[in-house]
Parts: sequence; C-alpha cells; structure tokens
Amino acid sequence: LNYFSDQCELSAADVKTAFLNTRTTKRRYFHLPIGHTKRKGRSLVWEANCALYGMQEASYIWFLALVKFLLGIGLVQCTKENCLFIKKDDKGTLILAVLIYVDDLLYTGKYETMRKFEVLLGKKFIIKKTSTVTNFIGIQFKQEKNIIKLHQEVFINEAIKKFELEDA
Repeated sequence: LNYFSDQCELSAADVKTAFLNTRTTKRRYFHLPIGHTKRKGRSLVWEANCALYGMQEASYIWFLALVKFLLGIGLVQCTKENCLFIKKDDKGTLILAVLIYVDDLLYTGKYETMRKFEVLLGKKFIIKKTSTVTNFIGIQFKQEKNIIKLHQEVFINEAIKKFELEDA
C-alpha cells in the first residue's frame, strides 16, 4: 500500500441483493409454494428473470455484472488476479484498488477517488458501507496512520485449539 502512504484508508462495501441485479442466461422455472400451485385447474410455475442465490450460475452471472460496472467506470481488471481492479491517474499513479469477493468489496485509494467510487457504486447497487474494516473474508485488519496491518490471529488460534496444540 505504499502507493497511498499519504492517505492510507481501507473501506468495504457489501452489495445487498447482489444476485437480483443480474439477468439469467438460461430460462429457469420454479415450483410455487404449496397452496399457490394451481389456478383455474392449471399448474403454475415461476420463471426467474434474474439470478437467484443458490442457482448454479448465479455467482458467475453476478461477477460478470459487477465486472461490467467496474470496467465501465474506468477501472482495469488485473491480469494475474481477476478479482482485483485498479485505477490510475493520468500520470500512471495508482489512485484506487478494488478487491471483490462475491458481493463484498474491499477498496483503498486516494480519499477523493474512494468517495467518488462509493457514490457511483451506490447509484448502481444498494450497498452497505463499512467505515472501519476490521475483518474481510477471515483476514483481520488494523488501520493506523499510513499503515494497514493484516493478520489471521483468530484463524490461527482456532486451528491451535482444534488440533489441541495449546501446549506445543
């Protein structure tokens, strides 16, 4: 994070109803709940017009929708890590980095750029922003002035207990 040493800040956002922001590529039908299955003697089904949580391709369709949005606002997808997106200014200086994990986004960058990103993200999706990030997919964070420390102390302590290595 040396790129942001003058304004080091880490934020996260959770996209609410992420899968409902997508369109399915296949026609999918679902049985209605008991009591709603027939009308005028005919069996009824629901046709899904968006990817629903639990559908086989739902996460992938959501990923494609989010990638399209991020590319559309000027971020570039990392060639080595498909879930990392970056944005540089005209001088080639990194001003925003966004890491995605399903419907959770972790991002850091220049303060103004982060706020603009949050506004654009909020206009496109319903989000819940986390102002102080302390945990993201099992990694703990401690933010200090110009430093972000990462650790997995909780995971390590749980593994020590699980394998009964407290006295090792």
